[in-house]
Amino acid sequence: MHGKIINYDSETEIGLVSGENGKNYTLSIVDCRSMIPPKAGLNVNFEPHVDKATNIYVISAEVPHSAPLESIHHAAKKPPSNLPRFVAIGSLVIVIALLIYAELNRKKTREGHDFYASQIKQIETLLINGNCIEAKDEYLRAKETRKKIEKKGFYFSMHTHAQQAHAIEIAECYAGKNEYNEAIGMLNIYDRHTPDYLLRASVIYNDAGDTEMAAKAKSLADEFDTTR
Repeated sequence: MHGKIINYDSETEIGLVSGENGKNYTLSIVDCRSMIPPKAGLNVNFEPHVDKATNIYVISAEVPHSAPLESIHHAAKKPPSNLPRFVAIGSLVIVIALLIYAELNRKKTREGHDFYASQIKQIETLLINGNCIEAKDEYLRAKETRKKIEKKGFYFSMHTHAQQAHAIEIAECYAGKNEYNEAIGMLNIYDRHTPDYLLRASVIYNDAGDTEMAAKAKSLADEFDTTR
């Protein structure tokens, strides 16, 4: 479904999307699948699920795909009348080169995102099959992919990787096999997480016998609720 972000809080990373059907849906950074950071006023494509927007792709509000052809067309039709012909041609060449560069950059950005998304899908498949080890390995590979994307300015941040790449589910996979060292190794309760993540982490710590960390995770979840 097509829609528009009508508000977005960068601190809580939660906002609201107005769908083309007239309904409003809750937006969370965890459900964003594009490399463009969400903000109020941007258009999006998303899948509605009850009152929540999922699989959100933010659409750039910058130059539309048709603009390069239009720009070339107008530049070709209206060369500067007061400048020598070679200056007009040179300007046109520069415009075309910049547009080609922008298009290639856009394509590279999309390919990077698609590859990262395919890695997330692979993690999900491995978890369904109960393959904790390979899921963890793919998680780490996806993390390196996202770092490269983020360094090039193609992604908004790194901190949602654990949520999008199912770190807590991998930890629970290991815990279900009583491999608690591996399970705890997947946890980081001090990163920016949801109360759901913290409560699930608390259960894993408690089952592993680490009651101190279990209590700390539970406390952080409670603090999150009281600050909202």
